[in-house]
Amino acid sequence: MHGAPRPDVRDRRPGVRPGPGAGAPARRRPGGALHGPSARGAAEGDGPRRLLGRPDAAVARRRRGGAARRRLRHLQEARDARPGRRRRRADGRPGGDARGRPRARARPGRRRRRRAPGRDRAVRVGTAARRRPAGGRRRLRLQRRDEGGDPDRDRRRPHHAGADRPQHAGRHHLRAVRARGRRPARGGGGVSAVRSICPYCGVGCGVVVEVRRGRIEALRGDPDHPSTRGGLCAKGSRLAGTVRTGDRLLHPLLRARPAEPFRRATWPAAVARVAGGIRRATAEHGPGSVALYLSGQLLTEDYYAANKLGKGLIKTPNVDTNSRLCMSSTVAAYKRAFGADGPPGCYEDLDLAADVLIAGSNLAETHPVLFGRLRAARARRSAHWTVVDPRRTASAEAADEHLQIRPGTDVALLLGMAWTLFEEGLVDEARAGRACAGLDGYRVAVAAMPAGRAAAICEVPEDRIRAAARRFARSPAALSLWCQGLNQSSAGTDKVSALIDLHLLTGQIGRPGAGPLSLTGQANAMGGREVGGLATELACHREWDDPEGRAQVERHWGLGRLPDGPGLTAVELVDAIERRQVRVLWVVCSNPLASLPDGAAVRSALARLDLLVVQELYHPTDTGELAHVLLPAAGWAEKTGTLTNSERVVGLARRAVPPPGEARPDWEVFADVGAALGAPEAFGWLDASQVFDEHVRLTAGRDLDMTALSHAALEAGGPASWPYPAGGRPRARRYEDGRCHTPDGRPRLVAVTFREPAEEPSPTYPLRLLTGREPDQWHTRSRSGRVAALRRSAAPRLALHPDDARRAGVSPGQTALVSSPRGSLRLPVVTSPALRPGSAFLPFHAGPVEQPAGWPNVLPGRALDPVSRQPELKHTVVRVEPAASEVALAGGPLADAVAARLGAAGVRARRVKPAELAGAGPGVLRVLVAEADLDGALAWWDLAPGAGGPVLLDLAAGPEPLALLPSLLAAGRPVACRGERWLPAP
Repeated sequence: MHGAPRPDVRDRRPGVRPGPGAGAPARRRPGGALHGPSARGAAEGDGPRRLLGRPDAAVARRRRGGAARRRLRHLQEARDARPGRRRRRADGRPGGDARGRPRARARPGRRRRRRAPGRDRAVRVGTAARRRPAGGRRRLRLQRRDEGGDPDRDRRRPHHAGADRPQHAGRHHLRAVRARGRRPARGGGGVSAVRSICPYCGVGCGVVVEVRRGRIEALRGDPDHPSTRGGLCAKGSRLAGTVRTGDRLLHPLLRARPAEPFRRATWPAAVARVAGGIRRATAEHGPGSVALYLSGQLLTEDYYAANKLGKGLIKTPNVDTNSRLCMSSTVAAYKRAFGADGPPGCYEDLDLAADVLIAGSNLAETHPVLFGRLRAARARRSAHWTVVDPRRTASAEAADEHLQIRPGTDVALLLGMAWTLFEEGLVDEARAGRACAGLDGYRVAVAAMPAGRAAAICEVPEDRIRAAARRFARSPAALSLWCQGLNQSSAGTDKVSALIDLHLLTGQIGRPGAGPLSLTGQANAMGGREVGGLATELACHREWDDPEGRAQVERHWGLGRLPDGPGLTAVELVDAIERRQVRVLWVVCSNPLASLPDGAAVRSALARLDLLVVQELYHPTDTGELAHVLLPAAGWAEKTGTLTNSERVVGLARRAVPPPGEARPDWEVFADVGAALGAPEAFGWLDASQVFDEHVRLTAGRDLDMTALSHAALEAGGPASWPYPAGGRPRARRYEDGRCHTPDGRPRLVAVTFREPAEEPSPTYPLRLLTGREPDQWHTRSRSGRVAALRRSAAPRLALHPDDARRAGVSPGQTALVSSPRGSLRLPVVTSPALRPGSAFLPFHAGPVEQPAGWPNVLPGRALDPVSRQPELKHTVVRVEPAASEVALAGGPLADAVAARLGAAGVRARRVKPAELAGAGPGVLRVLVAEADLDGALAWWDLAPGAGGPVLLDLAAGPEPLALLPSLLAAGRPVACRGERWLPAP
């Protein structure tokens, strides 16, 4: 019988004492008190009692129930989960029904199994399982939800009887039911539609998420979103596949050092570890020994909380973001020209432009939704497109004119166009002098770059440069678009300034269809700039050297004096870590080990940190493999907050489903650490809307004034552009009256000069390497790489011009060795006439987890733009050669054995002395076989365990695994063998 467990079976769960002859366990309330028949029986000795709803674990066996039983259970649970619905039996004991009567006994055979304490239960979500400890439901606090049923209300406030609930079960409803020790009622079978924003690029596509019973069933573009009108690319349309994956980070994980395995921890323990590490570093080495590295994929609320924590409470100026690698050159150029960050134009200009100049952007593949809108407009208006790109990309194929310049010569081209305008009298100099500052200095700079000289530098015919200039000046509406091809350069700021100068010189700005419009790389890079996410600026477009701006931020935050000056930028952080100037690094929603240049040096630097905290959605990631602390974050569709897209439109991304495991919104984690560091009042927000409201108040009176906005306003009115002051109206297009934010109100013409990239080809490294995205992939693939439909197109390969491939001695499909002054990697080769001779192209997505022997960003150097501090990721000198057909090995007996094994496999292998390796010749794989610290527990050819765990190189597959050895041995990873078994079995 359900109510009569065997008397000889005793419950051994901690804190449960069975009474005489009793086997029914007591249950814990959320506060820890026991209730139920065993608790009472232990005190009164009243013998066996019925277990309320859960039989003893030693007796129960789960059986499949019918549809009627499941419907009944859901009805009962939905009833019990109502606010304030905590019933008691008529005799005063808990567990009664709505009228205070004892619950009916469960029918025989309808038992639910109770698991032993501490055992893990796999909860199936789609096709992936996430782990949760048994009993975890009852330990979580009771929460409330937002007025009006917002599922993303803060978790710190309790339910109250009058709170409205949405139809589907949100995360806080889930927590409320868990606290009672029951399975959550998921609501009805209907589908709820939740509006959100795509988290990939800066286009900011609106998304409608269809949710049933707490799971995403489908999603589609939002036809009512003003920016994108229902458009979605391949990545955005498959977002649902990124939410529930088998490798989500579900719980905080800690370890003392990277060589040790992680152990699961509670959130309080993890917060204490992070706060303790920060407190210790600041006490011993000063606030500057702590750094935060953020991401343009965070929500604005997350960004704001992190900056307040870092710059306000910890007092470190070293709060930077991966937007430093993305848009910082454009930020610097906007500030030089207009006195403030932010694009002047909007997406409506795509529809109205008569001439479009696209520079340094493969719009068709990186921003396909905007490209589609541009194509539709051209079909209506016959607009003319000019694309400036060293490659013949999909965008160039669609253009009317393709200027295939030599890589890195954009400034020369743009100055040559400006020279043509002056030379042919296409500039109204009187108007330009009244409207703009700096005309005289600009004219002098332009005079140094005649169109003929520009043509020789760019390797483009002079007449085509002149024609492009005439078309731009005479157009009724000329629009320019650009992205990383201009930004990621040691002259990135000058490149963008030269393009903006053309607009100011010709008056192509501040009117429909005309103006410079940057294409932001990440979904909320703009929002990060709004809150001061870059180390070189303060909140809301304030500057470090502005005393009044500093005082405003200090008063608003109430945390005392700010740091004295700008902090370390992304690449500078690596240098500071190498010098042990920075001891603690907190990485949030980013993967710097894979994305920063000179990747081998980055890996070496991160390994020197006293504390590396990685706050992520997934595990493992490249950077997470070196972490001391991993913190699980809520991702897209699992939290509510705002994002600002490339046209300054602020949108509200609403939570659609609960986050898995113990994942939390990023701003909550920052708030908890702030409280642990002694400022609970400053970080006492109750929900994300309060964080946004605090940020918005700080924008009052600024160029980005958005005091009319709030979560409630965005919920009611939809996305809106800034500036949008209280009592005003949103402004989609800026500077329509010719006035901007410089001291005299006029935009500035910036005199720039051409300079070559930091590295120039040489006989040793004769090729220029360009990098870019694959159409369906994103950044380092931490998100997009987990979608099977997108992974099929993600195989890395090196593209060469056919002439360069012949000169290098490689053919299509052959594996080549690509080397720069900093490192090398092996990739299959494809040939493409779309490239200029002398250049190569490589997608940058892979990291060391995927390619441990070398990944794309081990090749670029650390050259920085002197103004924006953005690294030159788009230009690197390399050489390409066939992957070794011959192997030269130096070492002891192990090297002899390897050489013999390779010879038996038909591979030419020869033994040399270590001093002879350097002169082994081209096309020879040079391997120094180290024999140290041999360990019988290691498999043959294991490398000593490190941050990434042991790596097994099995030569039975041929010589290819040897490609790993040079970089791994150079990193100091000793090779070991097992006993006397030198070689694996064939």
